[in-house]
Amino acid sequence: MFDRFTLSVISITELIDGLRRERLESRIAKLQSKLENENHEILALDLEAAKLAGLLFGDLHRSGLPIGRSDPFIAAIAIQAGIPLVTGNTKHFKRIQDLGYPLQLEDWREAGA
Repeated sequence: MFDRFTLSVISITELIDGLRRERLESRIAKLQSKLENENHEILALDLEAAKLAGLLFGDLHRSGLPIGRSDPFIAAIAIQAGIPLVTGNTKHFKRIQDLGYPLQLEDWREAGA
């Protein structure tokens, strides 16, 4: 269905963590092979995205609506890259939009609807 993905390094960490917790070692190996051998775009956490993530963390905590440790990094990388964040958890990430940040969201669950 999709030939090429754009992923953040943080998203890759979350994918591998989830597979490891479920002891799905063969799926980890398959994911790693795909990432290394296919033409996927991998976005790093650079200084600007890290600074933005710090602002997101602070604002989310001040609002009383934190969203976890990884998600502000993922959102910051998407904002810095100027690309939509494709997620099944738009309600969760909408908190960042509600704070006034220019995060573009797309719900992958609605993509086939």
